[in-house]
Amino acid sequence: MKTHLVPPLKRESIILILVIKVMDKMTTDLRSLSENYLKRIVQDPEILSGKPVIAGTRISVELILEKLAAGWSISEILENYPELTIEDIRAALYFAKKVLEKLYEVK
Repeated sequence: MKTHLVPPLKRESIILILVIKVMDKMTTDLRSLSENYLKRIVQDPEILSGKPVIAGTRISVELILEKLAAGWSISEILENYPELTIEDIRAALYFAKKVLEKLYEVK
């Protein structure tokens, strides 16, 4: 005879609670990751006429998007612009996503 340490319904409840906790942690992690991405993008009227650029560089979000759209790989971008990191490229993509969300916001 098989005995359960935890009744089946209770086990399902525990699993559900664990899933909720993991999802909550993931949401918090994504939120802080998003904030960090946006901190990497700056706008200054004195740099490229105010275009959004990667902080500490004169490399615009637009340039990164153009290179990706032209078929450059992330590796090629990083090789040609050694001051960039993979996180900078992700930040540029995230910034573009946020701009599009705002532009096409459903009201």
